[in-house]
Amino acid sequence: MSEYERDLAPLGPLAPVAVALIEYAKALVPGANVVRRQTKWVVVPNFMAFRVPKRTREVIFSVYGHPKAFKKSPALGIYWDRSSYSEFRLDSARQLGAAASYIATACQLSKFKRKSKPQLEDLASIL
Repeated sequence: MSEYERDLAPLGPLAPVAVALIEYAKALVPGANVVRRQTKWVVVPNFMAFRVPKRTREVIFSVYGHPKAFKKSPALGIYWDRSSYSEFRLDSARQLGAAASYIATACQLSKFKRKSKPQLEDLASIL
């Protein structure tokens, strides 16, 4: 069991859902790794981070891209976080599909950080 999995364990049935999303994010980028940076866990290269608040049963994900760049899902809201990042709060297994879509979009957006107009691949091909 990895360190971040130990942080997620107190979430009970939500823990395997969060682990699956993190493993999915790592699979999108060959050689990706999860490292702890202060209070957050960051997927390197940095297109996603997450933290587990002590008082709530949720995982807060921070993903690269402004909220308007994501296809919104009624199951899971996404909001502006900081600078070029957005945030969503996973608190149910029903939100898995929307969360995976947000993570895939963030990965695609991060590939084009230094280009003026990103050309996004069809998300269905990478989900």
